[in-house]
Amino acid sequence: MKINWKKLIITSLIALSPVILGVVLLPQLPDTVAIHWDNNNEANGWVSKHFAVFGLPALMALLQIILCVSNDLQSKEGAPKIQKIALWVVPIISVLLYSVTMYIALGKELDIRLIACLIVGAVFILFGNYLPKVPQEQNGKLMAKALPPEKYRKVMKRIGVVMMVFGVLFLLSLFLRPVVSSVLIVLMVLFFLVITIVSFIKK
Repeated sequence: MKINWKKLIITSLIALSPVILGVVLLPQLPDTVAIHWDNNNEANGWVSKHFAVFGLPALMALLQIILCVSNDLQSKEGAPKIQKIALWVVPIISVLLYSVTMYIALGKELDIRLIACLIVGAVFILFGNYLPKVPQEQNGKLMAKALPPEKYRKVMKRIGVVMMVFGVLFLLSLFLRPVVSSVLIVLMVLFFLVITIVSFIKK
């Protein structure tokens, strides 16, 4: 398959674009910038301000390039909607999270858990809705060989439902104690493991 260079360049530049904001704010930033927070909204992970300004957008742009190339190497048949949506997730998250990081670095207060739950909830609901529509050939050779078509559709439907349910639960967890969001993450991983294992061993 040919690489769609126009799409790759545009989306990667958007993922990289927050560096402009970082350069403008560079003189005002502290020597270290928080990039990770716990459930109580307390920072527990820092990087140098230069890495925050230049390194973070560069990593997001690199990730976007990998996703674009990987997508173009797959079949174009099937579910164009989910492909188009997926290729805009990283650029949007890059701009949003970078802006939040810079805002907090300037000494402003913001509820990180609120933003994280909104993003995770929205992404899970969105992909949970479209995942069952993805053709089997686009899910890799292992999936295509291991599961017959009928079983593949059932597995994808189960995973899609689980993703949508957890997406809604993540949004609802905003009204509960912070620990609930953490528990949901653990439960989500366990559910996916169970569904995957059962799907491959169940006759």
